[in-house]
Amino acid sequence: MKKSNFFIGIFLVFLFPVICFLVVWNKGGNGHIKMPNYYGNIDSIKDGKLKGKAAKDTFWSTVPNIALTNQLGKQVNLFDDVKGKIVVIDFFFTTCKTTCPKLNSNLKFLQTKYKKVDSILAFASISVDPLTDSVSALRAYANAIGANHDKWWFCRGDLQQIKKYMYSSLHLPDMQASDTANTSFVHSNKWVLLDVDRNIRGYYDALDTIEIRRCADDISLLILEKKHKHFSNKQ
Repeated sequence: MKKSNFFIGIFLVFLFPVICFLVVWNKGGNGHIKMPNYYGNIDSIKDGKLKGKAAKDTFWSTVPNIALTNQLGKQVNLFDDVKGKIVVIDFFFTTCKTTCPKLNSNLKFLQTKYKKVDSILAFASISVDPLTDSVSALRAYANAIGANHDKWWFCRGDLQQIKKYMYSSLHLPDMQASDTANTSFVHSNKWVLLDVDRNIRGYYDALDTIEIRRCADDISLLILEKKHKHFSNKQ
């Protein structure tokens, strides 16, 4: 009896949402489910056919790779080292006493929420003060938060490369351009959500509880989208 209840519980937690998603997707297209938007630039649009009907596929430009060093002193990049994973990115610096602690406290909430599926999800917090934020400083910061070092990177790298990545690749607003207080280290309070194909699928104000909830919901949808693609490729 206990064993049957265990399997029923597994079904309800993992399989039932996936089956519901697949049924809605296959019967009504994905129009019945509000999937996270695509952001950035359109790379190309190709004509084709889907189930005998004319269709157009839109291909979005993927976010370029970036090589960084994480809190364990390991050289990492956002393509090879988290291949096949959904990624949430934010920017911070360890000596920040105002918004950064709240930003990463909320990100810790997400990591805890998705602990059971953390093989599909990764987090990257990138420092905008790499001169101060050494590997040891990043590791101490991660330890203080209680982050899972294998699933959540705290990264440093070349500052100019990081700024280019922040503004040109992730299309976050240039906060320094409007920084009337002339603060040394400024960054957006937004999280950026990337899908497994490295498309930008969402921006979220990490200080807003409603936006945090929206990010969590979008992550769930992208996890189901990934399962759907995997299921479709096997058919």
